[in-house]
Amino acid sequence: MNKKISVIISVYNGADYLDDAVQSVLNQNWDNLEIIIIDDKSKDNSREIISKYEGDSRFIIKYNEYNLGLNKNLQIGIDMASGDYICLLGQDDLFAESKFEKQIKFIEENNFDAVYAGTMEVNSEGIPFEVQPSMDNFEKIYNQNREKLLEVVCTAPSNVYLPMGQSAMYKAHVLKELNPMRAKLLLDDWPLLMKIVESYNFGFMNQAMFKYRKHSTNMTTDNRYIKSISMQAAIMTIPDKYINQYFVNNMLSCAYSCFSNDDYKKAFKYSLHIMILKPDFKNFKFIVKCIRRYLRYKLKNC
Repeated sequence: MNKKISVIISVYNGADYLDDAVQSVLNQNWDNLEIIIIDDKSKDNSREIISKYEGDSRFIIKYNEYNLGLNKNLQIGIDMASGDYICLLGQDDLFAESKFEKQIKFIEENNFDAVYAGTMEVNSEGIPFEVQPSMDNFEKIYNQNREKLLEVVCTAPSNVYLPMGQSAMYKAHVLKELNPMRAKLLLDDWPLLMKIVESYNFGFMNQAMFKYRKHSTNMTTDNRYIKSISMQAAIMTIPDKYINQYFVNNMLSCAYSCFSNDDYKKAFKYSLHIMILKPDFKNFKFIVKCIRRYLRYKLKNC
């Protein structure tokens, strides 16, 4: 247990769940901890909660004078970190029990640069949902074909659930080396995974090492915002040979979503984009279905 672990928590108006998040770190069976909390000029009583930890030598606390945003705060925290390993934690999320012990053992036994794991989704009360995301498809590809894995991660197909950054433990040098890339992006999680699959020796544990709390104020509930920052990340980081397939998969996912919500006009538009980007027969039946349903809708409403 002599290895030092740095945990970085960026906070903005996180008073509702912040204590729980910090406690999930302190409850780990690990003594050599450095917990870096960066408050991004919160408007609620987050700073009051954070101040309780100011006398604890395990904590490094920074109060921003201006609101800098999540990605910039993580960049600052990674620069500040002095641990051998780094973990990232959201202000409203939780680490699973024994995450540190299990993941460091796994990394050191296999000489990995990082290890990702599964995620458990919980509600605002911290209670797990009945249906959980499956990492079986990701694990299968990981074990069988690393070149295919890079393609899957870059193109983000809807049938493969990708591991989240907060499920991972990284050797400090990995995040420090990738920090210049983080400075250019609005989205950090997915491009980071992409670069680690592409350039580092990493492991995967198909068990939940992180609890993602889903509630009404999650940043990820704003779908338009997520789509825009994902697009920016895609353009800047995906290798050229995968970029077209990324957009096809993205459009296809949007078309399916619109179709299931009876928004045939948008489903039709996305179908046309797919035909332009990649005119093949793989998704032909669904595209024809969208076109027919949209034309029926148009005739009915003329």
